[in-house]
Amino acid sequence: MDPTATRSTAWGTVKLTLGCLYLVAAAAWTMPPATPGRTTIVRLAIAPFHALGLWQSWDMFAPDPMPADIYVSLSAVLEDGTIVERDLTHMPALDMRTRYTTERWRRFCNDHLRLDDNQRLWPDAARWFAGRIERESGQRVTRLAMWRHWRSTVPPGPDDAPPQRPEWLSVPFHVWNREP
Repeated sequence: MDPTATRSTAWGTVKLTLGCLYLVAAAAWTMPPATPGRTTIVRLAIAPFHALGLWQSWDMFAPDPMPADIYVSLSAVLEDGTIVERDLTHMPALDMRTRYTTERWRRFCNDHLRLDDNQRLWPDAARWFAGRIERESGQRVTRLAMWRHWRSTVPPGPDDAPPQRPEWLSVPFHVWNREP
């Protein structure tokens, strides 16, 4: 038998096996949490998926979609008293190009930065945002507040009528003041 053909067949078998394992693991993420075997598959696949950059998050979809619309914003006070406000992750306020280029920021801010469990990130993030605003404005930021905004999601009304959306609720989750 030709050694090249044997290597080609072996490599094809490896690719097929890895492809099948990927499909099983990716499908496990979309299964309801109570599905038998799902937890074991996800636990075994998560480290290699993260290492290879193949991880996917389907949390926003069925069977248990996120129950709220959320976004993060900031307000900064410049040394002359001017207030600068930025919607960091409110996608409807952004054009398509900006949405595309800021998607990773949106995921970082909405999935990690806004959460109380990640308070350790807040001071560094506030300093970074302040530095960015200072470079753009040419003035020092004296105070910066990061805000989380949310509202409940509602299903469509009868006959697919537009839902009556509740008002946005907002609260500052971190306030940074420049040391004198």
